[in-house]
Amino acid sequence: MSPMHAHHEALPDYSPDAILQDGCEKCEQRSKDIRGALDLDHKNFPRMWNLMLAFNGVIDAPRPVSRCDARMCNLLWPVYLMRERYFPTEDMREPLREPVPENSISRALVRERQGS
Repeated sequence: MSPMHAHHEALPDYSPDAILQDGCEKCEQRSKDIRGALDLDHKNFPRMWNLMLAFNGVIDAPRPVSRCDARMCNLLWPVYLMRERYFPTEDMREPLREPVPENSISRALVRERQGS
């Protein structure tokens, strides 16, 4: 049986600033595997990425407030390092901004490939 996603506000260690909440089985599970980042939506992934940058001293910004967020930051850090090493850009150290609406880029790529 898969872990339940708890009502976050009811958790004893709830923080409105945390993305992944300590004490929530689902959040705890997501924070232990890099694939958990795939469950973050188009607003929370940039927030998590920016937490990871702050957690590792790349930018000056608020740091993670939950153990789950800190674990996910540790999982994302090697991704950042590989991206910086193999795909360098001038703005690597800039915080991510909220992207265009969810899936619009992938929909545009599908249309392009289909020749529409």
